[in-house]
Amino acid sequence: MTASQSHRGTASVGFVAACGFAHAILMTLVFPPLDVWWLVFIAASPLAAAAVAARRVRVALPCLLLPMIGSWLWHQWWVTEISAAGIVPMAIYLALWTPLIAWVIRRLARSRTFGGLPLALIVPVAWTGIEFLRSVLVFDGYPWYLFFQPWIDLLPVASLAWWGGGWLVGIWTVSLSGLFAEAWCGPRRRGRQRPRRRCRRSQPAAARDGGRRSLC
Repeated sequence: MTASQSHRGTASVGFVAACGFAHAILMTLVFPPLDVWWLVFIAASPLAAAAVAARRVRVALPCLLLPMIGSWLWHQWWVTEISAAGIVPMAIYLALWTPLIAWVIRRLARSRTFGGLPLALIVPVAWTGIEFLRSVLVFDGYPWYLFFQPWIDLLPVASLAWWGGGWLVGIWTVSLSGLFAEAWCGPRRRGRQRPRRRCRRSQPAAARDGGRRSLC
């Protein structure tokens, strides 16, 4: 059994699509003007669940992209006062970062090196790294609607920024989302990894048998 086979997702297209819509709705709610900030704890969980559990990455990515276009249209609608023609391309560009985050999460969660790590560690690494690219490096950055910004008025949490900037607040927050996603996807991920580990341990025996023994 190959690594890709042992890590193949089992979620239906309907589940992945529902995760995409849930993620977009949560990302709309946690920022102003709605400002339901406490939902930021779980805002990244549907994205992580879809990334890990989808059978095919080509199914997961559009399911995450399309709802986020609507979310970014909501957030950036003020752009129509400046450039009505620019709002849709801008929303598509910003939404494209979401499937990129999902792709990185999926790659890390299914790799031989990092696949054994919990999503509470994988998700903040992927999310914070991609948000740094979007907000600082690519096209001089677009530092709006970052994951740590809903905490700005909550001093006990915002004070973490003294130690590691807003990124530390974001890492802490996304790790909680990863923890919730792990509660759903973790047992399935570990269960799919076991056959591969058993196969590796059986390889010496197969070599002694001249390759005649079926491993998986």
